[in-house]
Amino acid sequence: MAIAIAWLPEATYAEFRKAQVDANNLPITWIEWKTRIEKQLSQFPASSLVRVEIKLEELQAFCAETGRRMDRDGRATFAAAVASGWKRQTTH
Repeated sequence: MAIAIAWLPEATYAEFRKAQVDANNLPITWIEWKTRIEKQLSQFPASSLVRVEIKLEELQAFCAETGRRMDRDGRATFAAAVASGWKRQTTH
């Protein structure tokens, strides 16, 4: 079974962090975040991990659609949903 990992892009990390309910629990810089997450991930075989790059607008849409908060649980649930094939609903 694969483990979906919410991967935060370096270029948008500061904006992403500000939008999170639990921003105070996230490291201030992307480098600090990357170091922390890589240490946590080292406990698992690399073959069991699936990195899901998180785009802020997609996470916001997912949380709105599912009634979740933009926090650790929301990010983890979003990553798992994307890894399972979730696609953002768009209206035209």
